Amino acid sequence: MASANPHMVFSDVHIAFAGKSVHAGVSLQVQRGSVHFIMGQSGVGKSVLIKTLVGLVHPDRGSITFDGTEVVGLSEAAFFPIRRRCQMVFQQATLFGSLSVLDNVAMPIARHEQVSMAVARQRAAEVLESLHARHLGERLPATLGPGLRKQVAIARALALNPEALLYDEPTTGLDPIAARRTDRLIRETSIRLGVTSVVVSHDLQSLLSIGDWVSFLHAGQLHFDGPPAKFFAATDPVVRAFVQAGSSSVGHC
Repeated sequence: MASANPHMVFSDVHIAFAGKSVHAGVSLQVQRGSVHFIMGQSGVGKSVLIKTLVGLVHPDRGSITFDGTEVVGLSEAAFFPIRRRCQMVFQQATLFGSLSVLDNVAMPIARHEQVSMAVARQRAAEVLESLHARHLGERLPATLGPGLRKQVAIARALALNPEALLYDEPTTGLDPIAARRTDRLIRETSIRLGVTSVVVSHDLQSLLSIGDWVSFLHAGQLHFDGPPAKFFAATDPVVRAFVQAGSSSVGHC
């Protein structure tokens, strides 16, 4: 999906580990405010690709821009402002077990904004309220199920008012009800706050429910790039095999 002012651009990205190619010239764009899925079989490097945006993985060749800023070759210090504007929600919603939900969300505010914990807690409470989770504030993470922990992880990522969120398999390991609740949260965040959402996922129901665009990776390259309706209707044998393998979770696929 090309536009004159995309939020993120990957151009001819090459990545290899221990001599084994993962990406061999991947090029794609992510539009502002969209919910953009990156899909493909396990091992194709979906998570690897989004980690390049925040400097957790460094490509061997190619260009990657975030809001027009080239991130390939940035120093660790230069990535700090990028990471603040582009937050990552990891597959395992790791929270500080000894801290309440409220303090888990308040901590990055206090640290990055250099405000008191009292001020940070007030802002954290507002973030939790916006995600319908203020009632969880005094609970410890160990008392929460996987779906609620994911909700808190998203709240913590939103605490610094990022422009973009990168979700790594956000519904993996969740029961169907919690998975669909997470989907709704991603979509609501996109609509209400204008946050660009990049979602690495195998979940075809999520794509069908909330996706604006899907980039499908195969054999180190971009194999399909288009709206979900065209993805589900594609006759390409690689895409069809992927859709059919996951059709049990999507009623009409």
